[in-house]
Amino acid sequence: GLNDIPISRPFTKVPWGIPVPGDEEQVVYVWYDALVNYYTAGIQNGFWNEETKIIHFVGKDVVRFHTLLWPAMLKNVNYHLPDTIYVHGFINLNGEKISKSRGNVIRPLELVEQFGADAVRYYFLKHGPITEDVSISLEHLKEVYNADLANGLGNTVARIAKLAEKSGLEFTEHTTNQEKDIEETSEVYSRFNDFRIDLVLQKVWEKLAALDKHINENEPWKISDKQKLKEVLDFEINQIRNAAICIEPFMPSTALKIQRQFATSIIKTSEVLFPRL
Repeated sequence: GLNDIPISRPFTKVPWGIPVPGDEEQVVYVWYDALVNYYTAGIQNGFWNEETKIIHFVGKDVVRFHTLLWPAMLKNVNYHLPDTIYVHGFINLNGEKISKSRGNVIRPLELVEQFGADAVRYYFLKHGPITEDVSISLEHLKEVYNADLANGLGNTVARIAKLAEKSGLEFTEHTTNQEKDIEETSEVYSRFNDFRIDLVLQKVWEKLAALDKHINENEPWKISDKQKLKEVLDFEINQIRNAAICIEPFMPSTALKIQRQFATSIIKTSEVLFPRL
């Protein structure tokens, strides 16, 4: 069986801790008082109850506290236990453990300054430690940026906008239809159920690849029949609109730019979404 866990520490060793009531020589074990914050925040905001599915996302180094100590604390007072505890891996840098003492650190704000917030979000959601440890590097980030964003999403958006503008045609304006949006994104978002955001993004990019293939196979720039051209471009425009809806939770700024560019009946080229590096 499991051994009992002491929930206090000597004041002499942890003088900054919260004093144990009635015993000035002891302070509350830091993991015991820290975990209570989950419940405090939940109850204050009205979501720690039986009707709410409570999910913890934690690093693998704190599994013991979240799967043994925390449930035991909650059961002791008959409070609702977390429904799911999802454990992710670690991020290594250039194949080595990130360590302040070694100085091999990577600063998110510097990455955002170099690549943009949406690109950094995409990289870590697509290639982060969702199921196991990963090793990241600036070189890999640049490769992914150019391949998936500059040459992928950005290039496809630019191609379709240019074809639409050059055609001189007017297209059906995009209108918000919640039921339709849910239907169109349900297949893409299905992997949310097991928290595989990387696979959600993989599915979006598969659809983008299929869209790019559609452009190459139909060659809209060669179609002289206006009705046929409109049918082809209508399909491609709606596909890119759908892609913008799908990426909105992960790349909100990029999604908004695409949505605005393709919202009206007259579509024009715009600024490059992801300049090649």
